[in-house]
Amino acid sequence: MNTEKRGLLLSSDLFLTSRITGAAENLGCRLETAATVDDAATKLSDTNYRCLLIDLTVPGLNLSTLLDATNSSDECVSIAYGPHVQIKQLEAARDAGCDIVLPRSRFNTELEDLLKTHLLGE
Repeated sequence: MNTEKRGLLLSSDLFLTSRITGAAENLGCRLETAATVDDAATKLSDTNYRCLLIDLTVPGLNLSTLLDATNSSDECVSIAYGPHVQIKQLEAARDAGCDIVLPRSRFNTELEDLLKTHLLGE
């Protein structure tokens, strides 16, 4: 399947999900969403994505499961973000193998550039 301009966002935060998907739409990208880890894992097993955006505050988050599901596509870049005060959670995401790990404030600031780079390939 063609992965061009297609990404997956795992987040249970409706406000942030709306902001992120809106930014993707403005760039002409397709960003599907998943509110639970199980939903994201199912989507990852069925579809190849260019990137996976991971909200580290999702309840029951198991990064190993998600990152294993992305292994079928070397093109899929994993981008994790979470509160800057949860240093151990950010470090755990790096240790689990996420390609990019950012505090949420920096993720919000760099969102458009991240989407351009990892969904549009600019």
